[in-house]
Amino acid sequence: MLSHSPPPPQANEVAERIGLKSKPPPPDINPLSTDFPPPPGVPAEARDEEKTDPSMRRIREAERKAQGETKPVVPLWGAIAAVVAVGGGVYFLSNSDDHAKGDEARSDRPAASASASPVALPVASTVDAGPKDAAVVCHLASSARPIVENVLKDPGLELATEGSRIAVGFAKGAKEAGAVELDPASLATKSTATSKATGTITRVVPAFQGDALAALPEFPRMTKDVAVQRRVGDVVLGVAKNKLVRVPNEGALEELFTLPAATVDALRLSALPGTKTDVAYTYRAPGAVWLGTTQKNDSPQRIPGLGATVGSPTIVALDSKHLVAAWADKAGAEDPWGLRLAAYSPGKGNVSPKSFAPKDKPGMLLSPALVRVDDAHALLLWTLLKTENEEQKFEVMAQTLDDKAAPVGEAFSVSAADMSGGQPQGIMGEQGHVTVAFLVSRGNDVFDVAVAGVECK
Repeated sequence: MLSHSPPPPQANEVAERIGLKSKPPPPDINPLSTDFPPPPGVPAEARDEEKTDPSMRRIREAERKAQGETKPVVPLWGAIAAVVAVGGGVYFLSNSDDHAKGDEARSDRPAASASASPVALPVASTVDAGPKDAAVVCHLASSARPIVENVLKDPGLELATEGSRIAVGFAKGAKEAGAVELDPASLATKSTATSKATGTITRVVPAFQGDALAALPEFPRMTKDVAVQRRVGDVVLGVAKNKLVRVPNEGALEELFTLPAATVDALRLSALPGTKTDVAYTYRAPGAVWLGTTQKNDSPQRIPGLGATVGSPTIVALDSKHLVAAWADKAGAEDPWGLRLAAYSPGKGNVSPKSFAPKDKPGMLLSPALVRVDDAHALLLWTLLKTENEEQKFEVMAQTLDDKAAPVGEAFSVSAADMSGGQPQGIMGEQGHVTVAFLVSRGNDVFDVAVAGVECK
């Protein structure tokens, strides 16, 4: 069963209901976590990976220490971590819509006590990124092609679908929003739209208004004393006086629970299939990622980071009982970024994160995004930073996941060989077709938008 995202809100609703804190946030880090060590007792072949992949050694050492194991580990690959900020590379570490206020600037802040009795999660085990048999596997169906030139790196990209229609939203300038509607078969441009904002744009939502296309900008502002807002469908959640609240069209805010952390950012939502008002959420707090749902039997779950800094999380609800989340993490300042994944069943607690690192695609894994394929599968997208012949290259990658966040089939490249691409976003259309949009760097802080087609069957 495939799902289609509801149409984005009308422009007046966005202006009425959505905003972010007005203070300018520092740059975000939106990478994902590398491999970590398997817990004590794993097969010997899993530990042998440390011998062939030096980038995993220090991360595995940190996890073994956290679990009381003291196996000595040889120091690691650290040069690429320092190099990520050199040249044009740093742009793919930023978040797509809230420029997320980086935890590195406030990782020493203590978290507030929680009234919701959050559950602390164990240090991760490792996901084997090898192929598995499954009913659904995704693969590249149409090669990447550029569709828009000269866009801003921030606030990234947003996609929307309605029936067979697909559109991409982006920022052409600090106060200029743009959108492109694509032909679902060829991904060629069908129509375009632009609009002006009165503040600096933090997100551009493409919207279908009858036969017309609209580009709806969002910008930093406070609405009804609510900050850090996020919308999915007709549901808007936000933070007000250290509480997660539901923001209605009219009337009083609905308080859901007290937030277990003093500082919250990078709020992300995913509609729960089969429900009208409940959503899955995830957000970042100093040194941790939190996730949960607005269902009555659920409470927020805390996943500690490997170190002091974690990347902005993303989440997708496959159905009302199965969620998958992804984010960037690393153990120390000199360690490489990699992806961490978590599967969660609301009301069950005990979430065990897993690291993800395709064995045949070494490098840093950054900027994750998740797309619901059906009620048992998701498509994971990320940016791969690799070094070839002493040169850095960014590549957009994809991998099918099952409802336990385990890889299905092989990882594959989405961006073209001649592209330096990153910050991907995707959306499911009709008949198992996913449209992936991402930024392409042309150097000197110049970025274009490119799209590619992925088929899941």
